[in-house]
Amino acid sequence: MTDLYKASNQWATRPADERFWTLQEMRDQCYEYYDKRTKREVFLKDLNFNGDANGELYANDKKDRLKVSNWGFKQLCGDLGAPVGYLSNLPSSLTSTLLNHHLCDYSSRNPVTLIGLKNNGDEVFRFYNTPTYTRICNYQICDQLLEVTRRDKGWRVPPAQPMNMEGPTRVATRQDVLKGKNNGLSIKVGDHIGPAGLYASDHDMFAFLVNEEHRIPDGTDAGLARGILISNFEVPGYAFKVCRFLYRYVCGNHIVWGAENVATFRIIHVNVSFQMAWEAMAKELQGWLDRSSKEDTDKIKRLQTYKLGDDLEEVCDKIYSFGFGITHKQLENAYLKVHLETSDQDGAPNTPWGMVNGLTRLSQGSPYADERTRLETAVGRLMMVNF
Repeated sequence: MTDLYKASNQWATRPADERFWTLQEMRDQCYEYYDKRTKREVFLKDLNFNGDANGELYANDKKDRLKVSNWGFKQLCGDLGAPVGYLSNLPSSLTSTLLNHHLCDYSSRNPVTLIGLKNNGDEVFRFYNTPTYTRICNYQICDQLLEVTRRDKGWRVPPAQPMNMEGPTRVATRQDVLKGKNNGLSIKVGDHIGPAGLYASDHDMFAFLVNEEHRIPDGTDAGLARGILISNFEVPGYAFKVCRFLYRYVCGNHIVWGAENVATFRIIHVNVSFQMAWEAMAKELQGWLDRSSKEDTDKIKRLQTYKLGDDLEEVCDKIYSFGFGITHKQLENAYLKVHLETSDQDGAPNTPWGMVNGLTRLSQGSPYADERTRLETAVGRLMMVNF
């Protein structure tokens, strides 16, 4: 058992114009970004940069001038080998001179697809893609989530406190608050709430949904409900990800308390269509969403009672033999964490349930995103084993 902070981090950092009350509002905004996009094939070496008196940086191709966004600037610096931190603090006229200098040493002659956005009369250079990169558009993901919520009315965005009282707020009604047993930090009728759990910008989106209609008994008073975190970046270097989990409570700043069975699935945006990506996710996700609570209850009982071995060595050898990419050291650390610290909450360390929770805690404690992703993916595969 662990606590999840990804949704809370979004709640704490997103500006007001990236927060939405409903999935439909977020979908419409994402589609507007898509509809206003511009595309052009360019060679980076053919671009020329200049700055203006207002500190704006512009990229000039053979026909047009585009204002460079912060994201586009960082991507350019990374590919050109320019120090982004240093250049971002210089006057735009000097920054443009240094970028043009780095372009002189840029050797690639492969074209890129430059994605822009029409905004207040200007065309903004958002980012660019290589020929192998395929965008999974945010509005397409929103369309699928709308279909999921229409099909199963139990899926909803949990209410949250306003990040501050400057943006739109309203008083929570009985329809807003979660029905299950909550903790003292959860939203109650009469509390002020703000748009949260649904976030989107011109390049990314994040959605937090829960389903408490069929809580799953696990031996505690509250039981467990289902939750999902879905994120996508339309820019290179990121992936379409779904994190599914069972949980006990959600508080007013969207910390998820008592998460179990945390599993993350990801698809990178390389040579893949949206249809392929969504179908791959749906194979894992949709069956989990539609599964009856009895199936989950029975599975949890098996995970809590199945004996992997008599001691640390036998348990670690057993899981290591599955070939899920978890190291012996990680397995040992997860076993000891449960055995010495959290067995009252997480179960016996010689059971799949105890080791799943121990590995989840281990992943959440890692400061490295790639290591967390690998461990969470491995935990998801361990959960699929038919013990």
